[in-house]
Amino acid sequence: MILCYSCETQDPGEPGNLVPATVVEDPSLTSISLSGTRLYYASYGNPAGTKIFVLEGGPGDDFRYLLDFNQSNKGWSLLQDYQVIYHDYRGCGLSQRHPKDELTMANSLKDLEELVDHFAPDEQVIFIGHSHGGVVATQYINSHTERVKGAVLLKPGGFSATINTHLPEANAVNLLGKDINQALWIKQLIGLDDHEKADYYYGIARVTLDRENRGERCPSKNFRGGAAAALAIAIDEVNDGNYDFTTHLDRFTEQVLFISSEESDLGYTFQEKYRVGQYPYQSHIHMEGTGHNGLINCKTSETLGYIKAYLEGL
Repeated sequence: MILCYSCETQDPGEPGNLVPATVVEDPSLTSISLSGTRLYYASYGNPAGTKIFVLEGGPGDDFRYLLDFNQSNKGWSLLQDYQVIYHDYRGCGLSQRHPKDELTMANSLKDLEELVDHFAPDEQVIFIGHSHGGVVATQYINSHTERVKGAVLLKPGGFSATINTHLPEANAVNLLGKDINQALWIKQLIGLDDHEKADYYYGIARVTLDRENRGERCPSKNFRGGAAAALAIAIDEVNDGNYDFTTHLDRFTEQVLFISSEESDLGYTFQEKYRVGQYPYQSHIHMEGTGHNGLINCKTSETLGYIKAYLEGL
């Protein structure tokens, strides 16, 4: 017996076929228009509560993996007392795509400033930043110390170009190996304005990175990456730029909570040596048995317990 099936041929370059559509292609997505971009965002919890901005890693990630922070832990949830706001950076996740020259750390800060002014115009806010999200939070704190009530930084990236010179070899780009081939191929697609294919290939490469040098044991929960943002910021600006987001951190008098795991190239020992001391008042939690994203997706309850205790002390 021969079975015949019919299927519809779809163009992988069409929005939504190869990777999820952005807010530009799908108007049903929750979005906010800022000066120069349109961002995908989600808001949960108590609108009357203090605003907590949860900032994604990358650059080039999306906030989907961070939604585990909405879980209840021993009868407590962030959503009970706080309004918790997530957003995808410009060029990332389901937010609007841009040319590489518009994807900068300066624009990441500008977008966050506008979001804070929109959701909390007359209030102090709290940041929870993971990886590169810790850098974006620090950018804001360095510029607006009076607007921030507290911050939780989970294995943040480098707060200055000088600090980044100490990055471990596993976190560097191999210019003689597969890394450069992937980067050049993705750059060519971005140059053709084919962000769908570029993001697709970047997503495959990112899974390999997580497994090889970030100690990951949890399935990836990322939805759609941002290849152009990853290249423009992570490779070009972070590696070759000249920036320093520590110049006014001495004015920030609130306690900052750092949480780090050891099973990663950027683990507890590295954070303790090169990151934590940039803030004048801080504490540092050492979480064992997990990797970079595992602080959120494997050890969710444990991490939420530390965050709860921190917030109660503010």
